[in-house]
Amino acid sequence: MQGELKQVDFWVAARLVVQGTDAKPVKLLVVDPAKVAIIGPGEQTLRGCGAQKARRVSIGTFPTERELGTAGEVASIEFQ
Repeated sequence: MQGELKQVDFWVAARLVVQGTDAKPVKLLVVDPAKVAIIGPGEQTLRGCGAQKARRVSIGTFPTERELGTAGEVASIEFQ
């Protein structure tokens, strides 16, 4: 998935909200941040909980349970 990182929410796990290239927001799950590969130029961290300064990202995912309200679980984040 490619788009702009818009928000990070923390609850039982973290949830990323990414605006896709079709301008629709997609919610993605982060169960264990230590298992997410983060790469790319510049700052390679998330800026805490809540709204984020929009940054272009490419996110690798794998399927997760739909009842969690997310489109998948984050495997990697590449900041562009």
